[in-house]
Amino acid sequence: MHWVRWDQVIAPLEYGGLGIGGLQAFNQALTLKWVWRFVKYPDSKWAKIIRALYGEKAGLDGNILRGSSVWCSIVKLFYKVKSGGVIPNNILRVKIGNGRNTRFWVDNWKRDGTLKDKYKRIYHLKRNKNCTIADRFVNIEWKWEWVREHISTRNSSMLSSLMTDLYGIACNDDNDAWEWSICDDGYYKVNQTRSFIDNSYLHDAKINTRWCKLIPRKVNIFAWRVMLNRLPTHLNLSTMGMVLDHLSCVLCGCHSESISHVLFECPIAQEL
Repeated sequence: MHWVRWDQVIAPLEYGGLGIGGLQAFNQALTLKWVWRFVKYPDSKWAKIIRALYGEKAGLDGNILRGSSVWCSIVKLFYKVKSGGVIPNNILRVKIGNGRNTRFWVDNWKRDGTLKDKYKRIYHLKRNKNCTIADRFVNIEWKWEWVREHISTRNSSMLSSLMTDLYGIACNDDNDAWEWSICDDGYYKVNQTRSFIDNSYLHDAKINTRWCKLIPRKVNIFAWRVMLNRLPTHLNLSTMGMVLDHLSCVLCGCHSESISHVLFECPIAQEL
């Protein structure tokens, strides 16, 4: 007989579980780490092989890869968990340094997504859509190259919004660096990623699990089951559909055997 649903057992302590964590989230966190390693270490031999097979961005620029290879499966999972709301769309973002390796319009270096999606009208007016940030940020100011000399009033208004969005942003002498946004220091950690995915998948009991490290684990689990009313008392067994001769407390025989009675109200239990 199962007393607690498995998704609640493996849920984090703050979600009313035991903090075990799900295998699905663990597997996905380990798989997504390859995406991080690909962008973080582009000069590694395996990353060069991937780029030779699937292109410079290897499917991470939004172009769907066709096939059933290991890398195709990794990229498909990356977009699946993003589109499903399991992880944020801007989870993989760039921390700007000199801007030489980050594309201004296409790469996700802003906190709210790519600029080509946010400013579509003026993006289509750009002469070089794959320009880098360093190409646009020249002599401490932003420079633009349009396909035609004059742009409409509506596009001018959008350009003003873009300039407001870029206010305070400047390049420096450091190299551009990738960040994993859900981790504290921006560096990929399997444990934090798994916890984040678990929080998206698992049951939320709306109550925190209190865990005391000073007492044995089995006592903590017993208290957790008491909190959830998941002990095999006569009243709970009857609720689960088991046919019993009676529901009375086996110690005092005076009242129905519920958790509150057995632990706090039963005269014999009070004497103990």
